[in-house]
Amino acid sequence: MPSPAPGRKLPVWVFLSFPLRRCLHELLNLQMHRIPFPYSLSIGTDIVHLPRIRRLINNRQGRNLIPFAKRILHPLELRDLSHRHPQWQEHPQGTCVGSDSLIRWLGGRFAAKEAARKAMGATTLGWKDIRVEVRGGSGQPRIIYARRNADNQDIEYEAKLSISHDGDYVVATVLAAERPDAGANSHSEGAAEA
Repeated sequence: MPSPAPGRKLPVWVFLSFPLRRCLHELLNLQMHRIPFPYSLSIGTDIVHLPRIRRLINNRQGRNLIPFAKRILHPLELRDLSHRHPQWQEHPQGTCVGSDSLIRWLGGRFAAKEAARKAMGATTLGWKDIRVEVRGGSGQPRIIYARRNADNQDIEYEAKLSISHDGDYVVATVLAAERPDAGANSHSEGAAEA
């Protein structure tokens, strides 16, 4: 609490909480100035419980692993999976299905794709439209997703990705441009009006 200078009294509003001060300002038509966030970004976050992924792929004696992987993974991710876990298709009922590293890898991909879909609009992107790529030297993951631009061309966009593993959980957060093609559309519309 602020202390007054000797011989001065503090105004009553100093003793009010921030919400009450805000109401007082609004009542007195002293509106607070709001500065909007300066970037057109969106964020998505997802958390995955790894035992759920394990149960899902172990269902039907491990025969769900291949359909699950092929349903959610981009062809380049399937290649990466085959590189990291060469036995994943050959022995679906073997030790590979119970492999902690395989479960963590699939859980990370699932969480990253869900976070990306939340950041970019779940209705506009399918599982295979999104892929996780890892930069060679740094090992930093990123999201690559395909969309059609205003000229009906497929364009790949990049988004930032952070994945964290802790015990039975994987958390992924994606930071992306809200609508990467919106800038192109607004420029072409402005040019048409001019």
